Amino acid sequence: MPRILVVDDEKNVLKTLKIGLKRKAFQVYEAATGQEALHKLQDEHFDILLSDIRMKPMDGYTLAENARLAHPGLGIILMSAYGFEENQYTTMEKLSCSRITKPFAIDELINLIQREINKGRQGGIMVLGDIRSRKSIREVVEAAGYHMIIVNDVMQVNLPSNNKQPRCLLVDGESLNEERIKYLNSIDRSIPNMPVILLARKEGNDTQSDQSVIILDKEKFLGDFSWAESTLRGIVCAAST
Repeated sequence: MPRILVVDDEKNVLKTLKIGLKRKAFQVYEAATGQEALHKLQDEHFDILLSDIRMKPMDGYTLAENARLAHPGLGIILMSAYGFEENQYTTMEKLSCSRITKPFAIDELINLIQREINKGRQGGIMVLGDIRSRKSIREVVEAAGYHMIIVNDVMQVNLPSNNKQPRCLLVDGESLNEERIKYLNSIDRSIPNMPVILLARKEGNDTQSDQSVIILDKEKFLGDFSWAESTLRGIVCAAST
């Protein structure tokens, strides 16, 4: 049974979330401050940290940073009733946090918790693209059971040093511009025998191959969630056989 630590400085929010999550068969624990949450994380095992971002003296972002540093495998979900600032997205991406805006339905939260629990079970997928496209890509990658490894420079793509080889590289073609061929050739040399998926705006079939690169329609991939998830799993599974 998953163990969830809920952190919020509003007692009514804590009570409501605790009741709703317990009805869904989760073990729920609570903390009223970030510091209290860190102490509980140190003393006990939790699968998910669910925290509001507007708290004092320690806000949710600071709590998430400390929790991720001490507990790399912890699932983290941040909540806000005021939305999330765009300049904080890079921080949440780096910390591999999910986010949800209040008010939300309990089923929406349950789905997000389940995604966090499943995230990374199938391995990692390297993703190259701008921040805007990575938001949508991340949802597909994590829903399919992978965790996202951000690649900032395609000319310096290398395998992680921890011997956990990513399952594939997913590239937003618009980030490559006119030098696409040179970049793709560099990728192929850097990570041979690994599937490379290129998201591009194109006409014709939804899926096609260009030498060692699998080309998918970007608009459909980012717009048709179910198709994108199943297609991504199919490509990775096919490459593993």
